[in-house]
Amino acid sequence: MMTQVPANPKPPIALRSARGARPGESACFSFQAALANVLARTCCPPMTFADAIPVSQIPDLVSATQKADVEGLFMAACELAQIPLDDEQRIRLRQRATRHAAVNIHAFHAFELVATALNESEIPYLLLKGAALNLTIYPRPDLRPITDIDFLIHPSDAQRVDVLLRQAGCIPGRDLVRADFYPKFHYEKEYYLPGNQPFRIDVHVRPFRPLRYSRIIPPDAFWDHVRQYPLGNVVVPVPSTENLLIHLAAHSTFHGHSRLIWLYDLLRLVHGSQAAPNWNEIREKSRDWKLAYSVRQALQRAGELFADESLLRAARLVRGSEDWRDRWVVWQTPRDFKHPIAHVLTSAITTPGWWFRLSYLWAVVCPDSAHMGEIYHRRHWGWLWTAHVWRILRLTVRPFRRLFRAKTR
Repeated sequence: MMTQVPANPKPPIALRSARGARPGESACFSFQAALANVLARTCCPPMTFADAIPVSQIPDLVSATQKADVEGLFMAACELAQIPLDDEQRIRLRQRATRHAAVNIHAFHAFELVATALNESEIPYLLLKGAALNLTIYPRPDLRPITDIDFLIHPSDAQRVDVLLRQAGCIPGRDLVRADFYPKFHYEKEYYLPGNQPFRIDVHVRPFRPLRYSRIIPPDAFWDHVRQYPLGNVVVPVPSTENLLIHLAAHSTFHGHSRLIWLYDLLRLVHGSQAAPNWNEIREKSRDWKLAYSVRQALQRAGELFADESLLRAARLVRGSEDWRDRWVVWQTPRDFKHPIAHVLTSAITTPGWWFRLSYLWAVVCPDSAHMGEIYHRRHWGWLWTAHVWRILRLTVRPFRRLFRAKTR
């Protein structure tokens, strides 16, 4: 049950249409701010409808809700805030919320078999992100949709988990660059549960993608004060509230806060946990793990978006000494997939350890033949060297192709 907190002194954010957006502000952000204002009512005392949203703009808000995949939360917020929805809108929202619930139930049912095998093999693991939140702070499966199930293991158990998942029928995703790139450098590996509705499992050997933190965050960083929650006929471990909040905040920042639900998770975790988070512990761990800047960014963004003073105070509390390398990583990481060369350079410059950085660069520059065979499909004498040249040309031309597409639009 959600904890009721005093109403925030900051006035609610009014919904602005595309024509009514402020200069330099996109309509998407305007509707996101209004949607956040509605969702915040699930954690705060209800507001009256007349103070928040004009009736004429509810259809646009419903569309924004569907793009953000928060239909279940939005319907719950509408009931609390007494926002009127017509029958067509209710049916449309309920259908999508029911679909999210069905996906979640299917995912947890399939993962129950994996959790059973992990428990029987006595392999330690931690459920992360949306899956962990569904078991801890969301009372219904339609409130928090998940697209995959993430769990954390120790790097030394990667081979055992790989064998276990393959025996369970899971199909592994392809290797990146080299067969040993995971778990030495890359932080996760994908597996797909078979069936009529295949579902993805992400096995993490480290909490975050940036290579810098693989050398800074201690191996046992998130493994203290583990909580146990039932999942069907098994019990699964979940990080403590403090560790989970740090992970969610940094994860949102490293992805550029691209999903509204990630910021709402922070709001819900702060106000919906059975016990209030220990902010002193969060501050000390964030500083020790060099995550103070990324955690503060997420708390600040969520506090501003949801007009929540608790998150804003937490952001000020977490603030500490911020290394320029952490700022660089936070700036670059959301751009990694569009700018792979910048991603490699950022990892090589900001990660501690000269020999580790050199071995990382060698692995990236000289992929194995299996990876090069996916890039260059012909087989002839000297094909591997030709594949390397072709790979370099592709990376060199990519920025110019993107610039050309932008000019021709």
